[in-house]
Order: sequence, then structure tokens, then C-alpha cells
Amino acid sequence: LKIYIDDNLGERLTLSSLSEKVFYNPSYFSRVFRQKFGCSLTEYITKKRIDLAKDLLTSTDFSVEEIINKSGFSDRGVFYHAFTKYTGFTPNEYRTTKK
Repeated sequence: LKIYIDDNLGERLTLSSLSEKVFYNPSYFSRVFRQKFGCSLTEYITKKRIDLAKDLLTSTDFSVEEIINKSGFSDRGVFYHAFTKYTGFTPNEYRTTKK
């Protein structure tokens, strides 16, 4: 399932849709996921999406809007908030300092 999540970060990934893939009750799946990975499913997906965005910012010339879409964020505000929280930089600051 981890591989499925990593390969489909641009898609809509929800607790209910992922728990269905492994035939678990969503609350049980959530507990098992947290025990195995040490974070919630939402935190895991967000961190992976941020990692993808960081990679795209430093290795491509895609616009921030394109990166938001490719990394699976629902909107610009959610992306900026999460990106700044996890990196301490805005996307443009990250691109110019890490490229």
C-alpha cells in the first residue's frame, strides 16, 4: 500500500478509499497505519507530497501551480501552508535557495 500511495500522490487519496483497497475498516486501517509508520495517514501523504514538490521545485522549471497539481494538493492555500510548515520556506524561496 505504501508503494501505491507513493506512486499515486497526484490522485485523491482518502482513508476510506485506501482502506477499501486492503479490505479493512477505516478506523482499524488508521490505527494499523499509525502503528506501522509512526504517523497518521494524512501526515504521511502530506510529507510525501511535500517531498515530491521539493523535488519538482529543484529539478524542473514547472510553475508553482503545476507543482501543486502534480503533487496532489487540493488548492494553493493548503499547499503553501503545508509546504511552509514542513520546510520553513515558501515554494519560491525553496526553489531559489536549494536549486
